[in-house]
Amino acid sequence: DRFVASRYEIAEYGLAQRFPALEVDHPLKHGLWIKNGIKGGNWLTILSSEWIERLGGIENVRSELGAPFVVAGYDGGVVIVAGELPVVSDRNRNEDTPIYRKLSKVLKPIRTTMHPGIHTSQGKFDKSEFEIWLARFDE
Repeated sequence: DRFVASRYEIAEYGLAQRFPALEVDHPLKHGLWIKNGIKGGNWLTILSSEWIERLGGIENVRSELGAPFVVAGYDGGVVIVAGELPVVSDRNRNEDTPIYRKLSKVLKPIRTTMHPGIHTSQGKFDKSEFEIWLARFDE
């Protein structure tokens, strides 16, 4: 319900800025806008064979990521696991996410750079802000 959701947009935006590893999602809009690129990676990243081939294949991705990443193939694609546990860093405590930054660098060639705003009744995740959020792990 978009009317109920709109009451939480400011809190969602604040949490996304403070905790960059949390995922911001709007499946309907993403389904329309990420046909030519993915949103990015996180602790678990699932890529179809098409995406992994665009990155040079599974072996190339494995060698670029190295340890502690696990890149496991399955029929139709790969699952990338970024470390043993998810990282939920806190920018207010000056905590960083180097493992997600490394993953972001590898996935950048297939990441979308254009996406409309989401959850915008409060004016927070407009087009510009959401595109900045998509690039949050870039170095």
